[in-house]
Amino acid sequence: MIEFKGSHFERDVILWCIRWYVAYPISYRQLEEMMEERGVEVDHSTLNRWVVKYVPLLISNFAPASVRLAPAGEWTRHT
Repeated sequence: MIEFKGSHFERDVILWCIRWYVAYPISYRQLEEMMEERGVEVDHSTLNRWVVKYVPLLISNFAPASVRLAPAGEWTRHT
């Protein structure tokens, strides 16, 4: 499983932010404002670092072995 040790934020906060960013067409600054409305102060650059760090780990843990992120950033299906 993915390790969140050393993070200043709870695991659930990090995962919610990543989910919202990946699932919806919003910017990091919009997501920062959304989190502030919910009482969580997090900077947009921190959100970017989370996405860069954790999305590849989430993909490798949850995507089927036949579907992986191609080097060009596009999904491919290996047969």
